[in-house]
Amino acid sequence: MRYKSLAAARPEEAAALAEMAQTVATERYRSYEELAQRDGSRFHPAAEAVAQELAVGLPDKADGLGRPTGNEVGKDD
Repeated sequence: MRYKSLAAARPEEAAALAEMAQTVATERYRSYEELAQRDGSRFHPAAEAVAQELAVGLPDKADGLGRPTGNEVGKDD
């Protein structure tokens, strides 16, 4: 509603703001596309190991980071 009111009262200013907003949105989209194309080599090395474990499946006694869940405390294997 505010933009609509601005467009009615000051169309030139509204057009300039819309253009700036589009520029920001386009730049943000471009940066997200760039991030999506990265291979992950800049991330922590352990992240690859965790990703591989998740892809293969984790043991029942571990969480997503390979740590014990605590459910097996006091149990004999």
